[in-house]
Amino acid sequence: MSLAYEGVRILDFTQLLSGPVATQQFALLGAEVIKVERPGVGDQFANTMHTEPSRQSGRSFPFQGANLGKRSLTLDLKRKEAVEIILTLAKRCDALVENFAAGVIGRLGLDYESVRKVNPNIVYCSVSGYGQKGPKAGVAAYDGAIQAASGMMAATGDPRTGPVRASYMPVDISTALLTSFALASGLYRKLRTGEGQYIDVAMMDTAVLLQMPQMMNYLNAGVVPQLSGNRAATGSPTADAFATKDGHVMIVTIEERHVEALLAVLGLSELHADPKYRDETARRANEQTLRPLLDRAFAADTTASWCARLSQAGVACAAVSQLPDVAAQEQFNHRSLFAPIAMAGTSDTQIKTVVTGYTMASDGPRPRPAPALGEHSEAILAEAGYTTADIARFRKEALI
Repeated sequence: MSLAYEGVRILDFTQLLSGPVATQQFALLGAEVIKVERPGVGDQFANTMHTEPSRQSGRSFPFQGANLGKRSLTLDLKRKEAVEIILTLAKRCDALVENFAAGVIGRLGLDYESVRKVNPNIVYCSVSGYGQKGPKAGVAAYDGAIQAASGMMAATGDPRTGPVRASYMPVDISTALLTSFALASGLYRKLRTGEGQYIDVAMMDTAVLLQMPQMMNYLNAGVVPQLSGNRAATGSPTADAFATKDGHVMIVTIEERHVEALLAVLGLSELHADPKYRDETARRANEQTLRPLLDRAFAADTTASWCARLSQAGVACAAVSQLPDVAAQEQFNHRSLFAPIAMAGTSDTQIKTVVTGYTMASDGPRPRPAPALGEHSEAILAEAGYTTADIARFRKEALI
């Protein structure tokens, strides 16, 4: 059988992380994704987070991970003829995705209404920081800025040291996954009705959605989250990170039976009979005396020992691990998260890539290498009906 999106063609004007990862999800399932890049420059992300081994391809490893299986077409979109080429390509496409700042693609002459004139049934998706309308439409946005603007940072960090941003890109990646869901929904609706539509995805909206439990409590009860270190959102003193003899362990206790099991494993069962620690309300009120007891108990043994004993007792816990420990976990031998592929622009150099967070019993994600800059320009243009002479002229005039 064919992959889920074989036969679907997507024009991809995205850069950096959220847009590229969104369209990459379709490439993994067989879609033809045509990535449009600036001649000689390419996607900003191609030269971001470079390491020495990736410099030979001109495409950073994070860029390659975000653009698996795509085809690269270079075009100078500031030229009128380039816009005409895009409109010619758009006639043959099912979807278009862009993540320019609001208003930019319209100035290029490639907004939804312009593309819709040549392809009335196209599913057109814009991804931006704050959406296409409103006072912040067009404001530059990156993951870290949205973490700050959305309230994430104000509730992340230790009260003693102040707010911190996540060291990874939660807003970018979650926006990518939300975008791919919205685009898949648009394509499914098109399959049923024959109609295209416009989709507007905002990073800010996604960041608030990630904080839905906290926002619901604020909207309906006026509760404002505060800096709480590694404490769980519930505020429980027994749901936190604790130092062990050789590292740290994260403990999550949701129900009272979990707290009782935790105290038993720590050798502190008597605390659960003490009125000061008998229930969640009492433990919060007496945290200043409870925390030293927990700290002293955890410091007496290793992280591995605590994880084994607590897991056996049904307490959710995990070692605070670094990426080398994560990548080496036996669990991934039973998943399909990592895969070997050719480095972009090479045929004999292999790298490892992160694929995606699910498996399928049939016709699941199939990673293919990311493209070299402009690798498929001539083939894409030829498929769209341009002659060898046309393409030679485009190259001579630095249009591609």
